[in-house]
Amino acid sequence: MFTSAIIYSLIAISFFTAFLSGVAGMAGGMILMGVMAWILPLQAAMILHGSTQLVSNGWRAFIHRKHIMRGTLGLYIFGLLTSLFIFQLFQFTVERSTTFIVLGLLPVLTYLPKSIFHVDILKKSHAYVCGMIVTCLQLTAGVSGGALDVFFLNKELTRHQVVATKAVTQALGHMTKLYYFGFALKNTGDFDVSTIPPLLIAGLIIMTVVGTTLSKKTLAKIKDHHFYHGTRILITLIGIVYVWKGINLLQ
Repeated sequence: MFTSAIIYSLIAISFFTAFLSGVAGMAGGMILMGVMAWILPLQAAMILHGSTQLVSNGWRAFIHRKHIMRGTLGLYIFGLLTSLFIFQLFQFTVERSTTFIVLGLLPVLTYLPKSIFHVDILKKSHAYVCGMIVTCLQLTAGVSGGALDVFFLNKELTRHQVVATKAVTQALGHMTKLYYFGFALKNTGDFDVSTIPPLLIAGLIIMTVVGTTLSKKTLAKIKDHHFYHGTRILITLIGIVYVWKGINLLQ
C-alpha cells in the first residue's frame, strides 16, 4: 500500500496544499483529502489527512493568532461536541463514492441567494449550527471547507480574520476526526494504524509547516476582494472534479 512513490508523492502534495490553504484559507484540505481517498483505504486517508491538517491548521492559527475571532469559538465547539456525540453513539462510516460526491457538492452552498440561504459566523446560533454541520462533514467526507466557507462570507471580515479563525475551527475538526477514526472506530475499522510508515508521518508534518509558513507573505500581498473571489472559483473547480470522480465510482 505505502510504496516509495506514494510516500514521496503525498509528502510533496502536503507542501502544496498547506501553502494553498495558507493563502486561500481553504481548498488545500479538499485537494489533499481527495488524493488520499483516491489511493488509500478510507480510514487510512481519514487518519493521515487529519494528522496533516491538524498540523497545518494549528500552525496557521498560531502565526495569525492575533486575528482569531475568539468570541465565536465557544458555541462552535458546543456544536462540534453535539455532532461527535451523535456519531459516536451510532459509529458509522461512508462509502468512498459518497465521500467524493459530498466533497464536490459543498461549493454549491456558496452560490445560493441570501434570500434563500444566508448564514453568518458572527451570529451565536449560526456559530453553533456551523460547529454541528462542519463536524458532521469532517466525520463523513473527511473535510468541510466548502460548508465552513459559507459561514465566513461576511465581507466585513478581513482575509486575515477569515484565515485565522477558520484555521482554529478546522484544527478542532481534525482533532475530532483523529479521535473518531483512530480510537472510536478502532475495533470496527478494517485498517491497522500501526502500518503507516514513520517517514510518511514525519514528511507530512515537516512539509506542512514549511508550506504554511511560506504562505504568510503571499497572503499579506493580496487584497480582500481578490481573496473572496479567488477562493470561490478555486473550490468550485475542485468540486466539479470530485463529483465526477464520485459518480464514476458508483458505476
